[in-house]
Amino acid sequence: LVYRPLGARQTSALTIARALKRKWVKALQAEGIPEPELAVKYIVDHLTRSTNVSLDDLVSRAESMLEQRRRRTPLQYIIGEWDFRNVTLKMKAPVLIPRPETEQLVDRVLTSCRLASRGDDGWVWFLDVGCGSGAISVALLAECPQLRGVAIDVSTEAVDLTRENAIMNNVHERLDVIHTTIGNCSTLTFGGRLFDILVSNPPYIPSRVLAGLDPEVLWFEDHRALEGGPDGLRVTAEVLDVAQSIVRKGG
Repeated sequence: LVYRPLGARQTSALTIARALKRKWVKALQAEGIPEPELAVKYIVDHLTRSTNVSLDDLVSRAESMLEQRRRRTPLQYIIGEWDFRNVTLKMKAPVLIPRPETEQLVDRVLTSCRLASRGDDGWVWFLDVGCGSGAISVALLAECPQLRGVAIDVSTEAVDLTRENAIMNNVHERLDVIHTTIGNCSTLTFGGRLFDILVSNPPYIPSRVLAGLDPEVLWFEDHRALEGGPDGLRVTAEVLDVAQSIVRKGG
């Protein structure tokens, strides 16, 4: 191992980072913000990794971002990006932030993808209903080269963000993104094809529970991506109904 002493800028940045962490962990704790140490670490580390940020700018930007967190803005929206499996995704409010359990859903779909037979066009086709940030579609395409997909969402913000994330991760040529509702799926021809796989992480929170959600969710995320009707199953029922007409037999 070769010892390389830290340069003046690195030393100053570390000193500033430690001071910010001391100040803001206490401030966030006092406000009852969940996981204050993690929030401060992510924000400070995110800024100190950038060589384009001056030390003065680092402090002002960190203070601004940490103040946003104090006001309960989700960390993912503050930083503007987040890692999901093997890809990095842009994050923008009010598009739903992918949850850790969504990675387990991707695992299950990948298993089906690898067992599926390619069609006459050489592809295994999937439909992602309620694509949000594009997390599921982008991760699937990044990890399974025989896949092509269509992603739909009722939210224009979600559709735009999915397109951005597909381009950023270089899978956009294998993904069509459409602004439409679940109900309209049965009227779309999709080029005359049936899908091999339908994947969805639909809204599942019962209407009566919505008001009790954490501020990070209730104040910032699109309620259309959260609320699933009186029993939480309204959108799931719609997806299952549509699946009968657009998924091939055995899919």
